[in-house]
Formats: sequence, structure tokens, C-alpha cells
Amino acid sequence: MKIFLDESGDLGYSENGSNYFIIATIKTHDERRVGKIIKNARSHHLKKSLKQLPEMKFNKTERRLKIRILEKLANSDIEIGYIALKKKKSISTQYFSHVKTYMMLSGILINEIIERPKTGKIEFIIDKSFSKKVQKEYDDHLREVMETVLPKGVIINFHHVRSETELCIQAVDFIAGSIFNKYEHCNESYYEIIESKVSYQTIISR
Repeated sequence: MKIFLDESGDLGYSENGSNYFIIATIKTHDERRVGKIIKNARSHHLKKSLKQLPEMKFNKTERRLKIRILEKLANSDIEIGYIALKKKKSISTQYFSHVKTYMMLSGILINEIIERPKTGKIEFIIDKSFSKKVQKEYDDHLREVMETVLPKGVIINFHHVRSETELCIQAVDFIAGSIFNKYEHCNESYYEIIESKVSYQTIISR
């Protein structure tokens, strides 16, 4: 089983920051099909001028193509999980560690979405945005969370990859963007397309 993770919004608590921060996951046993959705969209439906961009991003894609990609994802073998942070903007919250908040949110989400197999392997693929030191802290934190609920026979691996090289991370970007629009902009038109695939969701305030 593979779990791909990405986010939308920001963790800043300034007046210019977003009101919500989203971490979303796609859980799938058929990553080829998921990746092919993004590959085909880029090859056959993306405007020529945009094909020079290194990756497909929700925020840089026209509405028509967003809908097409989300409809394809909704018909694929995926389960979606997400956690939404509603930020309380005050002086006291402006000094929260972004990394620790990200780790905390990821731990809550992963603990809820992982299956509990007796044996096997779980692969986590995460957009590479941390330094190597922070990557290790992040991986150790999630491993500690999972080892409290998983049998010893289950192998847990983490992979931090650049999103431009991993099509499934780009797919999660579209999922996270759809969820972000639902909360930040009260626009559920994208979320409604994928809603049937959502197996876990929660909102916390901090």
C-alpha cells in the first residue's frame, strides 16, 4: 500500500496568511493509474504554453481541466483522507513552530487513515520540502505514531521526493487544492467531485 501526502495553504499566522491549512493524502494500490491521469492531462489537455512548467499544480490549472482531473481521480482506486487546521490568529499563535505543527497534523491524519495489516509494507511518499535533518525528525515522529498501532511485522518506509518527479504527488495537490477551496473560499464545486472518495476528515483549531 502506498500513501501520498501533500498540503495546501500556509502555516503562517500573520494577517496575510491563509485562514486554513490542509494536509491531504491519497491511499492507493494502483499508483500507475493515478499517475497516468496527471500524465494524460499534461500531454493531451494542457495548453502548449503551460507544458514548459515542471509540474501540474491545482492553482495554475484552468477550471475545465481541474474538473476533468478530479473526475478521473474520483473514478480511480483511491481513498482520500485530510485534516484541516483552522488557524486562530493571535499574538500567542504567531510563534508556533511550523515544522512541529506540520508533524502534529500529519501524525493525527496518518494514525486515522492507515490500515492495520498483520504483515506487509506501507510506503509514504511526501513532497520534499524539508532539510534532511527535519525529514528525519518528521519520519521518526510518524514512525513512532504508527508503531503504537501496527504489528511489528509491518515494514514502514518514507520517501521524500520532488513533486515534479512524482505524478501521484501532483494528484494529491489537486485533492488538497479542492479541499482548501472548500474551507478557505467557501467553494465546494471541486470538493463535491471527489467527496465520495473521502474516507476520513477532521478539522482542528489552533
